[in-house]
Amino acid sequence: MSFSYSKDLTDQQRDSIQRKLLAWGAENYRAFPWREQGVSAYEVLLSECLLRKTRANSVVPVYTELVTRYPDVTKLSRARVSTLERIVRPLGLHKIRSKALKDLATKVVKEHDGEIPLGEESLAGLPHCGRYTANAVLCFYAQEDRALVDSNIERFLCRHFGFEPVIEIHKADDMWEFMQGLLPSGCAREFNYALLDYCALVCTSRKCLCGAEIGEM
Repeated sequence: MSFSYSKDLTDQQRDSIQRKLLAWGAENYRAFPWREQGVSAYEVLLSECLLRKTRANSVVPVYTELVTRYPDVTKLSRARVSTLERIVRPLGLHKIRSKALKDLATKVVKEHDGEIPLGEESLAGLPHCGRYTANAVLCFYAQEDRALVDSNIERFLCRHFGFEPVIEIHKADDMWEFMQGLLPSGCAREFNYALLDYCALVCTSRKCLCGAEIGEM
């Protein structure tokens, strides 16, 4: 696949990509309950756990039931695994997902007094979390300028900036550093939402509808 830019962007190229992607995102924003104003760190973390390798539209009813039944991490830690299995079954891998949620909630209650930690190392050290989840919570909840790289964004980088595919994305420091440098200061949350939506709707795994140029958005 041909690509549009080199990895060494000029300031003009960076500004252009930021401006165009933010404008596209404003017009094509996907509204989900975990993106609403006033969501808690717990709700953002829960959504990220459910979204892993799963379409966002499929997550909505599962997320809604979980936050209704277990509105905070303490209540989630007391949930029956069998009940969690039933709720997350539509997403697949229900035994793995239910155990992951239970383990995560239990550790937060035992080691962090029931409060979602907002340090990068503490977040990444929670069961079944990692670099992406930590950055997502810090970006979407704490509004920090944090880069995100998942399999969809990796595809975007390979198609448009000449990166090579990797096996372990969380260890691909060059991709993470590149995306950190591409973030517009002060609106990383909006930029990351736009990029995630763009990868889901346009730069898809089956077909790259954006052509060779990002400017064709």
